[in-house]
Amino acid sequence: MSDALRISRDASAALRVQGRIDVRNAASALARGDEIVVAGARVELDVSGLQSADSVTVSVLLAWAAQAARQGGRLECTNVPPRLLATAHLCKAESLLGIAAG
Repeated sequence: MSDALRISRDASAALRVQGRIDVRNAASALARGDEIVVAGARVELDVSGLQSADSVTVSVLLAWAAQAARQGGRLECTNVPPRLLATAHLCKAESLLGIAAG
């Protein structure tokens, strides 16, 4: 799998993010929030394909979630890999990212 950040929709119109979000591409990843956020809508974002799980990754996801909230919507991250879940937990960001407790 390539390290490049990819945002796509699958056949069921679900959003997926794959690749890396890190210090090298954080600014461009932030700018891609418009591809994810839908004003006034709850957006499920499958993050199972993310290859990064550090604070930069969580920061970009939080920025996308904040953008959604400003537009009256909500971002919910699904299929969160264990390392990303652990980082989100350390940052106390699970609820902000719509990660279900469990």
